[in-house]
Amino acid sequence: MQNLRKNKNKVITTQMMNLTNEEAIDTETCDEMNRGCKGKPNNMYNNNNCGKQTCNECEPCHNHIHDHDKCIDPCKKPHKPEKCCETCEDTLSQNCIKNTCDTNSCCSPLNVPRVSVANATPFAIDANRIFDTIQFQTFQDASGTGLDYTYEVIEVSGMVPRSGQGKVTVEEICFNFDEMIIYPGNTSLEGYTVEEVTNDVPCESNFDYTVCGERNRACCSRGLGTTTRYRQRGLTIQINGLEIILKCKCGCTKINVLVVPNSNNVVFNYNTLSAQMCVPSDGNSFTLRQNYQTQLSVGCVGTGLISKECVNGCTTYNFELPGGLDLVLCLQEIVSILKQEQVVVLGSTNQIQPRVVDNFAKVCNFSQCGGSNTNTNAANTQNNSSNNCNCHR
Repeated sequence: MQNLRKNKNKVITTQMMNLTNEEAIDTETCDEMNRGCKGKPNNMYNNNNCGKQTCNECEPCHNHIHDHDKCIDPCKKPHKPEKCCETCEDTLSQNCIKNTCDTNSCCSPLNVPRVSVANATPFAIDANRIFDTIQFQTFQDASGTGLDYTYEVIEVSGMVPRSGQGKVTVEEICFNFDEMIIYPGNTSLEGYTVEEVTNDVPCESNFDYTVCGERNRACCSRGLGTTTRYRQRGLTIQINGLEIILKCKCGCTKINVLVVPNSNNVVFNYNTLSAQMCVPSDGNSFTLRQNYQTQLSVGCVGTGLISKECVNGCTTYNFELPGGLDLVLCLQEIVSILKQEQVVVLGSTNQIQPRVVDNFAKVCNFSQCGGSNTNTNAANTQNNSSNNCNCHR
C-alpha cells in the first residue's frame, strides 16, 4: 500500500469504497467566503508549502456580485473573456490506431445457453446438496480502548479564511487498508461434534467444518432432518493498515483530509450469533460452511472545522472533527449445511465453449480499406477481388 502521507498532492483511492455521506446536502459555507461564488478557484495549498517567500494571503471573493461580474481571485490577474479561435490545421499523420487496452474493469461471467428439457440428458453426479442455509446480518463498532484518529489535510483546492475557523461539510468517505483477517471463533452445533477444516489461505472468506452425524430414527423414517441449534461465539474481524480519506467542501473550496487510527490494527468483536438449523438425520457426516461478506462504513459525520496559520513562510492547515468518527463494519454471514449425495441431473451433452483469445485480431487490423475486413476467416477469401482494395496477409 502506498503511503498517502508521502505524496500529499495525490489521493490514492485504489481498493477504496466510495460512501456518500447523508449530510452531503448540507450547504454550510466558510464564514468569510461568498455563497454566490461562480468561479472555480484553482489555487492549490499544501501542508508543505514552505519556501523562502512569505505567505501571500488571498482575500475571498467580494460581496458585490453582478450578473455581468464573476468571482475574481485577487491573487491573479482579472479574468479575460475567451475569444473564438480558428481551428488548427491537423498536420499529424492520419495513420492512427486505437489503444487496444481494455479500460472497462467490469466483466460478465460465463453465459451458458438454455437447455430444453425435451433435449436434456440425465447425468449421475456426486455433489454437495444444500440441506439448509441461514443468513446473519449485523454490524459492530470498532473495538479497543482509547481508539482515536489523527487528521491531516493533504489537499486544498481554493481559499481558506485567513483567521478563525471555516465550517467544512464532509461529502464522501473513502477507505483503504492492507488486509482484513476473519477469526470465526468457536462454532458449534448442539449435540454434534464439529471440527474445523484448516486451509491456512490468506484473505479467506469461506470456512468449512466437518460435522459427525447423529442418526435420528424417527425423523429419518419420515424423510426429515433433525433440528439443532447453531452457535458462533467470539467472531472477530481485524483490519490492518486502515486509512480513511474525507472528501470535504468549504464553500467553493475542495478539501481532502487523511484520517489514520492511532492503532495499526482495528478490531471488531461481534456478539454471539445463534439460530436453529436443520441437519441430516441419517447419521452420515456432513459439512458446515460459513461465507462472509463485509463492508466498512461510518455513521453520520458532522461538520468539521478548518483553519490555517503561516509561520516562517510555511502554510499549515489544522482540521478538527468535533463529532468524531463512528467506524462500523457491516457483516453478512451465510451458514449452510451441505450433504454429499449421488444425484441425477438433467443437462446437455454439448461442451462449454471457452472464449477464444484472438490476440492477432486485437493488434492487426486489415479492414481499413473498403470498410470491411476480408481476412477475418477463410470463408471470405473468395471475395477479396471484389473489394475496393486487395489486402492480403
